[in-house]
Amino acid sequence: AKMGVAFDITGDEAGAMMAKWRTAFSMGQTDVNRLSDQINALTNTYGGSALEVSGVVTRIGALGKVAGVTAPQVAAMAQLLNSVGVEEEIAATGSKNMMLAMTKGEAATKSQSKALKLMGLDAKQLAERMQTDASGAITDLLQKLKALPKAQQAGILTELFSSEPVGAIAPMLLNLDKLQGNLALVGNQSAYAGSM
Repeated sequence: AKMGVAFDITGDEAGAMMAKWRTAFSMGQTDVNRLSDQINALTNTYGGSALEVSGVVTRIGALGKVAGVTAPQVAAMAQLLNSVGVEEEIAATGSKNMMLAMTKGEAATKSQSKALKLMGLDAKQLAERMQTDASGAITDLLQKLKALPKAQQAGILTELFSSEPVGAIAPMLLNLDKLQGNLALVGNQSAYAGSM
């Protein structure tokens, strides 16, 4: 009922979403409540639709877990994309492709490895870091991309992630400070506790 009011959905819809999260993320109800509080705090603080952010989390959260990205970190990225008008499906696909590319390791293509080397990164080390510090790996990669000359950025983005997800990744690059703020919020219990 709390989630239904906070997310502007019916109690039945909220219950169904929570059930999906419990299964997809192997969460207990306490963790599901925490994730709901985090999403609500993100959208209350920085704008966007809690329902659409939840939709992205539901679509790719389980993959995020495999890639080393927690559901709250997925929510942090999704809120930023939602607040700048990126549609839910594009946000989900772009975030998914970004996580997959960053965790390829030795399976990275030659062009991906070359693009990473240009920024002083190694595909295998990046994949390993994603498992221990995904938010740090993501923000570091975006910072290194942002430091490149503007004329190179779109080409490197396309080399790393292909052209399809660039529409979702570019807003994170352009709003890196906001992404870092989102990641900090979901990592700070006092910022989201009891938000719903």
